Amino acid sequence: MEDKPKLRSRIMEDFTEADLDYLSGLINSPYFDTNNDKADAILHQFRDKNFIELAPATNRFALLKGKYVYKFALDRYGVDDNINEYNMSAELHP
Repeated sequence: MEDKPKLRSRIMEDFTEADLDYLSGLINSPYFDTNNDKADAILHQFRDKNFIELAPATNRFALLKGKYVYKFALDRYGVDDNINEYNMSAELHP
């Protein structure tokens, strides 16, 4: 009987549960006036964990860690953008 390949999660390797809770809470947080403020908070939170700022956009903020880019939703529109990009990814890059 063949062993199934073990799946790996980059997200679980690069982020703690507390990090994921922080990011989840940021999307609807009443404590930030703008998405730029949220992007600054994300950068501050992850700067010491070897993440490098790539670029803020209107609804998402991208950070690089190693060879991987993480796009963080800053609001509900950013969540939708991430879902749409994921759904199109197989078509764009088989």
